[in-house]
Amino acid sequence: MEQVRLALTISGAVSLGAYEGGALAALILGVQSLAERPEPPLRIDAIGGASAGSITAMLTARCLLDGLDPIHVMAESWVRKDSLAAMRTRDPHAPLSIETLRRSAVELLDPPAPHRGRPHQAAPITIHMALGCLRGLNFRMGRLDGPPIEASTFMDWGEFTLHPGMTVEDYTEPRDASVVDFALASGANTFGFPPKALDRRVRPEDVALLDRRRITNLPPDWSGWLWYTDGGTLNNEPLGRTFDIANDIDADGAGRRVHVLIHPHPEAVSTDTGWTIPTERPDWTTTVIRCDRLQRTRSIYDDLRQAEKTNSRIIWAEHLRNAIMPLLEADEGTWSDTLRPVLEAISEQKAAIDLKEPDAINPSPEAVEQGDAAVESDLDAIQLFTRVLAAATGLSGKHPARIEVVSPLLLPEAKDRPVEDLLAGEFLLHFGGFLNERLRWNDFELGYRSVQEWLKGLEALGVDPADGDVARAAVDQGYDPRWKTGWGRRTLRTLPWQDRLEVGRLAMHLGRVTVGELLTRKRR
Repeated sequence: MEQVRLALTISGAVSLGAYEGGALAALILGVQSLAERPEPPLRIDAIGGASAGSITAMLTARCLLDGLDPIHVMAESWVRKDSLAAMRTRDPHAPLSIETLRRSAVELLDPPAPHRGRPHQAAPITIHMALGCLRGLNFRMGRLDGPPIEASTFMDWGEFTLHPGMTVEDYTEPRDASVVDFALASGANTFGFPPKALDRRVRPEDVALLDRRRITNLPPDWSGWLWYTDGGTLNNEPLGRTFDIANDIDADGAGRRVHVLIHPHPEAVSTDTGWTIPTERPDWTTTVIRCDRLQRTRSIYDDLRQAEKTNSRIIWAEHLRNAIMPLLEADEGTWSDTLRPVLEAISEQKAAIDLKEPDAINPSPEAVEQGDAAVESDLDAIQLFTRVLAAATGLSGKHPARIEVVSPLLLPEAKDRPVEDLLAGEFLLHFGGFLNERLRWNDFELGYRSVQEWLKGLEALGVDPADGDVARAAVDQGYDPRWKTGWGRRTLRTLPWQDRLEVGRLAMHLGRVTVGELLTRKRR
């Protein structure tokens, strides 16, 4: 049977990172149980992460590639050490400390011996992490019908490919340009953490990325530093980005691709009369919370809709190719002579657009040379037609995407209760879980059991039943009933007074930060 390749999209979730941690711990155990096979039937090789999901993505890769115990790593990172008290700081410029998170992350990359020595995955893992660039980036966008146009974005990405055998230093160095630093910058939630500066002129990959974009608004004497904040602010579920990573990996034509979206809190649309009665105006706080959730839901909808459109076009393009193949075979020479100049012109114009040339219709010799290099001389008529069709439809390098969602909706109890009644840490804009460890254990356990339910369908993805049994047994063995606190839905009022006092302390520090910065700005 074909190898099943999993591409993960891990969203920003703040304290609901505990749910994601539990889900990933279970999924990693399942993959590790099959990793020592010469041709493992299951692997994870692509991850798109945003905010808390970027930190989880990095830890996921480390567990898989270095054979770490995922339950220990994920529980330490998202349950035991992830409290407001641990992250609170006296920094006059931020409520919470990002350096505390960095120290914890570094410790988790190299756990004690009892938590090492599990089977490791041989295939590398590519991670893209969403970043919010506070400066913003101006770049030239090439086009066919005129000169390049100026476009602006505040979206940026950290791109890393991690391999087995990498040391802790490979994850943490160079300082402010490492995968750890990019993950922390992606997770620097604007409500709690200060922005983070990254050096984008240290890694050759970053230099090439910025040069390729032809950024036009960087200072002439730019030293390579840019300030970043939570990437989930702009793209909280980067499913589309994960598609791109997987398409590059799948260019070898091997394996069966499955995309898995780890989705802690799917937002349900209203099914009653809510938000429809003109005399019942929603209050301000309800609207603010609702709009935050609208943005998260919309990004997933757009990516899913685009994926289904692409899947349909791939199928239709294949139908067209099959229908026209007899004509291509019957008059090979004529079709080859006709299609080759078309493919060469498309290739040259694409190269001109990539080079941001003023006139892509009449490309420069440099673009012509790059375009010619992409058209092999020994292509037959069917291959030429396939290339032309893919380039003209935008399907070049794309493969059908099967999308699976891991969420609390998979659990039996979700049939009778809304998701927010199952999750314990989703209140206070998903910051609530930071107040009490029992809240985080509740959500960790929900994530773990969600993957247990999802793994029951492995055979439908193309995994051999015997291999599916092995993966499920490993995950079932790792489950600990003590995680299940049964707290479920909580509000600030239902928590112990010590936890409510912690919120008060944070609010006071937040007030000091705000007043201090306002006074400093006034003196300037």
